Amino acid sequence: MVYPHVRRGYAVQEAAWPLIAGGENVLAIAPTGSGKTLTAFLAAISCFIDGSYDPAALAVLYLSPLKALSEDIRRNILEPLRSLRSHFALAGSAFPDIRVETRSGDTPESERRRFFAIDEIHPALAVKSGGGILRMKHPETI
Repeated sequence: MVYPHVRRGYAVQEAAWPLIAGGENVLAIAPTGSGKTLTAFLAAISCFIDGSYDPAALAVLYLSPLKALSEDIRRNILEPLRSLRSHFALAGSAFPDIRVETRSGDTPESERRRFFAIDEIHPALAVKSGGGILRMKHPETI
C-alpha cells in the first residue's frame, strides 16, 4: 500500500499494513494517538482505490464505544479522503466516491431505514456507536 501524503507511518502502521494487505487479521495494540485507527482505514481506502471494494456498498464497519468518538473517527477518515482525492485530482486520476456515515442511538428512524434500503447507495465506510471493532470485507468474500 502506498499513500502519497504519508512519508512514513507510525510503528503500528508499518507493522500492520503488510499483514492487512496480505489478507491477515490484525489486532493493533498501541498507545492512544499512535495511528491504530488510521492504520485500518488507510488499508480499507486502498481497497476502494484499487477496486477490491465497491464504494457503493458497505465494506467497512467501525463500532465505537462512544458517540463522541464516532464523530472524531468520522472526521479522521474524511481528512485522508480529502487529501487523497486532491492528490489524485492533481495527478489527473480518478478517485472513487467513498461515502462515510455515522450512526448512533440519536440517528432518526428515517435515516436508519435509508441506511439499509435496497435502492439507496450505501456508505462505503460506516462508523457506529456501541462497540469497538473494525470489520473489513476481504475481496474474496465480496
